[in-house]
Amino acid sequence: MKALVAAGCKLSEVGHICLSRRRNNSVASNVIGAAAYWGHKELLQYLVERVDAGLIDVKAMESADRQQGKAGPYKAEMNEYTPLQLALVSPKADLGVVKILFGKEADHMVKEASTSNNILHLAARFCTNQ
Repeated sequence: MKALVAAGCKLSEVGHICLSRRRNNSVASNVIGAAAYWGHKELLQYLVERVDAGLIDVKAMESADRQQGKAGPYKAEMNEYTPLQLALVSPKADLGVVKILFGKEADHMVKEASTSNNILHLAARFCTNQ
């Protein structure tokens, strides 16, 4: 990350971070969301110490993956998820990542746009005992 910043990359950049689990929609977020989703604690700690507080709750954008060529209407799965929500639904969910986000006052009252489920619902549905 240090090399990318030194080369002129911005910590506020947004880009594709993953495909949603069920529908394989493309999910885009900032570097905080990417680090949270992929469970990179050390990188996340580095980032939250260097970005504006407003970037900690940037909502992800989701769109139909054009490469899939699937038929049927687009249906959002992870649209408008914050990095905290992304950390909870990730297959690489990590309690340390959640603690870092809570420590930086990530919005823990946020609800899913489609269902109004809060982070406890997401944790119960996606997090395992591993």
